[in-house]
Amino acid sequence: MSLEFRTLQPAEFYLQHISTGVRPDGRSLAERRPLSVSAGNITTADGSAVVKLGATTVVCGVRAELATPRTEEPELGYLVPNISLPPMCSTLFKPGPPSVAAQSTSQFLATVLATSGCVRQEDLCISPGKMVWVLYIDLVCLDHSGNIMDASVSALTSALETVTLPSVTMDTDTGEVVVSDKKRTKLKLDSSPVSTTFAVFNSTTTTSPYLLSDPTS
Repeated sequence: MSLEFRTLQPAEFYLQHISTGVRPDGRSLAERRPLSVSAGNITTADGSAVVKLGATTVVCGVRAELATPRTEEPELGYLVPNISLPPMCSTLFKPGPPSVAAQSTSQFLATVLATSGCVRQEDLCISPGKMVWVLYIDLVCLDHSGNIMDASVSALTSALETVTLPSVTMDTDTGEVVVSDKKRTKLKLDSSPVSTTFAVFNSTTTTSPYLLSDPTS
């Protein structure tokens, strides 16, 4: 089908494909793109991963820092996810402040961490009321070819699986802190969340909508 038809009548273009059970990229409606993971390759981070879901590519790096816990939660550490969708990943994004898509994806990742119990915040506590670990989980999208949610969750969990934390000792009397990289402890994960996105394509010719797994557009 011509590019003009796809541009001028996108709904009809996709319907003609989807009604036959095959998407424009050749996949069936339930077929997902291949997923590949390369973990632990960023030596400057405490944990890292590069994930490709089809052409969609996300890099995740985890950086651990020491901080004072919240007064109301003296025994809980922090998990701070943030994703960047720079202009290089897609023409949809422009330079400037974080886009709505970046902010909503970051919030989605925060919700995934909070509801899945992937990392127990109690495990990030070093000294109750005095010191905890903060895990800054920074993600950068290199290629946004659709379904950034699933790729981001895979990158996040894969990076967390490689995190090791240096040993920390704290003198409760003097407040002196000693951090040693000679002995590192692997971060304990209680679960490994997975995201699966579907798109709903409504048609006026059928009573039931079409469900498309791993949508790209």
